[in-house]
Amino acid sequence: MPVRAHFTHQVRGTPGGKVLKSRGPFLQKTDTLERDEIESVLAALPSKGSLTLRDRALLLFLYNTGARVQEVADLCMANIKFDPHPCVHLHGKGNKWPICPLWPEMASLLRRLFDEQPTTAPPDHPVFTSSRGRALTRFGIYKIVRRHTRHLIKSGS
Repeated sequence: MPVRAHFTHQVRGTPGGKVLKSRGPFLQKTDTLERDEIESVLAALPSKGSLTLRDRALLLFLYNTGARVQEVADLCMANIKFDPHPCVHLHGKGNKWPICPLWPEMASLLRRLFDEQPTTAPPDHPVFTSSRGRALTRFGIYKIVRRHTRHLIKSGS
């Protein structure tokens, strides 16, 4: 008698059938911004200030690429290509490197941001830096996004 045939009559029902599902905390659905809300955020950005260009570029980059915050925090200057077509190589989950095209406005903002960097900046220099010149962390990016979207929360949008 084959071994498989022997065990088919030994197991009755599904062994995992009596396993109870765990009742853990439920994750809330992440809210997303609509196009008009994004445009409202970009229009409400201050036009003057030392970090205005960085904040505008950061918010537009997130909108343009749909990148995860950690991907943006890890982004370095060598990952952005301007010629022949502007694009960015993101270091994604699972050590994958997706390529994302950049809008002309985004490429222009990044060029301006790069022009403000020291000319001796190495290729692995972070694209988005703090006021002290260090790479922004994902928490720093979160704070910037929260600061500029706070008016949407207050208005109930």
